[in-house]
Amino acid sequence: MVFDSSASMEAAGFRSIKNFAVDMIKSMDVGPTSTRVCLVQFSMEPLVVFNFTAYFSSNEMASAINALHYNEGATGRDLLAKVW
Repeated sequence: MVFDSSASMEAAGFRSIKNFAVDMIKSMDVGPTSTRVCLVQFSMEPLVVFNFTAYFSSNEMASAINALHYNEGATGRDLLAKVW
């Protein structure tokens, strides 16, 4: 997953993305031998919030997503490619 936390998203949009992601993850079969998820958050710089092996339950991932903060930085989408 990739979360845009730049100023173009605004705080309400960022909350909506978090809610959508939590709902989506809770509907998945997350585990070490099933679905794996990673999360990158970006504004000016990309940040790997958690990688594919950080969590193996949807509840743990949902908690990590709910703890994210809106950064309201400039948009640096060109830097996002450097994460991959």
